[in-house]
Formats: sequence, C-alpha cells, structure tokens
Amino acid sequence: MKIISLEKKRRNVIITFESGDSIAVRYEIFVKGMIIKGDDLSEKKIESLRNDNELFLIKESAINILSRRQHAKSELKRKLVKKGYESSVIEEVLNYLTEKKYLNDKDFAEKYAKELIRVKKYGLNKVRNALMTKGISRSIIDEIVLKLSNSDAHLENAISLAGKKLKQLSHKELEPFKLRQKISIFLQGRGYSFELINQAIQNIELNSQDEEQDDEESLFLDLE
Repeated sequence: MKIISLEKKRRNVIITFESGDSIAVRYEIFVKGMIIKGDDLSEKKIESLRNDNELFLIKESAINILSRRQHAKSELKRKLVKKGYESSVIEEVLNYLTEKKYLNDKDFAEKYAKELIRVKKYGLNKVRNALMTKGISRSIIDEIVLKLSNSDAHLENAISLAGKKLKQLSHKELEPFKLRQKISIFLQGRGYSFELINQAIQNIELNSQDEEQDDEESLFLDLE
C-alpha cells in the first residue's frame, strides 16, 4: 500500500495509506524502518512494522515498571499480560531483559527477603511463602533461605515481637500457659520456627523475672 502522508504526533508517527487506512508507530520504529512518503509497502512489511512496534511498546512498558522497583520475572510477566500484550511477544521481551540484566530473580529474591526480615520482621517460613507468591523458583528460594538462616536477626526479631505481644496481652491477666500459647501462635503466624519461638518466649520470661527482682531490690532499698 502506498503511503500518502506521514504525521508526527508526540512520540508516534501516523502513517496513512492511499486506501485510507493508517497505523501509528513509535518514532524510533519509524526511523529504523527508513520509511518515506510515497513508499509502497507490502502487507508483510506493514505486519513487520506492527510487530516491531508491539515489541518496542512492551519493552518500554516493562522498563518503565522496573524503573519504579525491581521485580521478579513472573511478577513482571503478570503485569504485562494484564496490560493486554501478546504472550509470545512478552516472552521475547522477558528473555531480552534477562540477558540485559534488567531481570534477575536470584538478586531480587535476596533483596526482597532481607527487606521482609528487616522491615516487617518476617520469619523464614513467611519469607519463603512471600517469595513463592512472587513466582520465584523453589531452587532459588531454598538457596536464599539457607543463606539467611544463620542470621542473628531472626531471634532478635522474634524476641522483639514476643515482647510487644506480651505488653498487648498484659492487661488480660492470663495464666502463664495461656500467655505462652497466644505468643506462640502469634509468632507462628509471622513465620517463625518452633525452636525460635521457644527461645524468644524463654528470653522474655527471663527478662520479666529480672525486672521483678529489680523491683523487689528497689523496694528493700526504699525500706532501709
């Protein structure tokens, strides 16, 4: 089909044909195609322009998403599918982004896991579930969880959370067994192992005993 007009609108070029049909392509695709007014384009060439433009738009959209924050490959794919792009072209873009190091599931998983532990004080079980939700492969999750399992931050976080929960429950005058049970269930929900939960509860119980002893010593000093 013969091109009768070319009109640049913002970042697009509107190509109008003799038949009255028109297509819009990004300026970069237009320049790459070396198109000029009067060219007679075959159906194959027009289809190629559409495909190149689609690929360009998906890359542009993906990079825009990644510029806001790092994503897992599966997570980015879901967002692009939601935008209505063709699955086959999405896969091509994802492979391109992986080759160019824009996407790296292992790097994303490690940073995301550390953030969940530091900011939200998640235990490793909940970290594992969160990574699975993001579409991270089981092998990468196992590697990341193993790498982070030796950190002292897990026990420190569990003790901190247990202490806060104890304060919340202090006004209910619960029996020690019920108190431990509620704290244990709370920490399980935050993803902590039974071993860490027991250590955290023992720690806050010891601290409570120390505080009671300090109060008694203070009382004796006052009486003297």
